[in-house]
Amino acid sequence: MELRRSGSALQGDVFIDSDNLDDLDKLFDFVAQDTQTLVVLCSAELFHRPWCVGEVTTAHKQKLNVVPLYLNDYQPLSDEFVENIHHVVDLRCVYEQGIQLDNIQKALLWMRSLGGLAMPS
Repeated sequence: MELRRSGSALQGDVFIDSDNLDDLDKLFDFVAQDTQTLVVLCSAELFHRPWCVGEVTTAHKQKLNVVPLYLNDYQPLSDEFVENIHHVVDLRCVYEQGIQLDNIQKALLWMRSLGGLAMPS
């Protein structure tokens, strides 16, 4: 699904990562090179998905504008989770793309510090 919103402050293409999962190797490149603002739908399972972790880490490394949208089931990341993510989540596919554990951990701590928007109950 590609969306276009015109006549407002937001103009241009909106890319939803689930729309183009044919070549996951290019996903982080798209975030790094073709994204101005990354809206992150923060659910309870978000950081248990390695490709989502990679997208957020890429956005952090590229200093992109990131807007978290906190869904009702989201719980803030604990220090323990951030420190031990490599024991909880299989990050091999992210490592294969050149993303390192210390960058992931920095990005998760950064993500935790961002404001954002909460979905109403």
